[in-house]
Amino acid sequence: MSRRKHHYLWLSVLAFLCLASCRRPAPRGAKELVAVGTYVHQPSGRRFPEQVGRFRRERILQYDADGRDVSIGYNLEELTRLIAATVYVYPLANRPFEMEIQDVQEAHDSSLLVFTRDVTLERGEYKLACRLARITYEEVFAFSYGPVNSYLLVCDDAPWRLKWRVTHRLGAGDEVIELLKGLATELTVVGWRSAG
Repeated sequence: MSRRKHHYLWLSVLAFLCLASCRRPAPRGAKELVAVGTYVHQPSGRRFPEQVGRFRRERILQYDADGRDVSIGYNLEELTRLIAATVYVYPLANRPFEMEIQDVQEAHDSSLLVFTRDVTLERGEYKLACRLARITYEEVFAFSYGPVNSYLLVCDDAPWRLKWRVTHRLGAGDEVIELLKGLATELTVVGWRSAG
């Protein structure tokens, strides 16, 4: 291995180790929960294991006193890419998908809505209709500024809304949507139904 390639490899490893150990503080008013093993969101019965495929659970935040409004973060960290995924579980409100998109766009000045489409999560006979949007913008991600893709997946399974945000650098590969669908199916469909 050439000296230059060896140097690049060590810099890449160092960047991912730093990313894994450096986290943003919890948003104002949110409480970080500690869970060893599978975290069970008691109000909905949904289960969130420490590992799902190549994704590792990072942290759990609770936004209300009753524990009905939570988020669970998962990361896929590989030498060539990082994918950050967060699922939000909260009581279903009459809030259109377009308003969820607008929230993302308002938080990122340079955002561009690339597409929206219907997606169905399926496992066995159970099917859950969802909406998916892809939004691109520029931000600091993995300690460097540049263009990112962000996917928004919203699934309503009364009386709960499950909202996914999955973000990665451009060029993370074409399989990101399939990775998102696999993770969301495992935690939204299988996790919920197997708990009942």
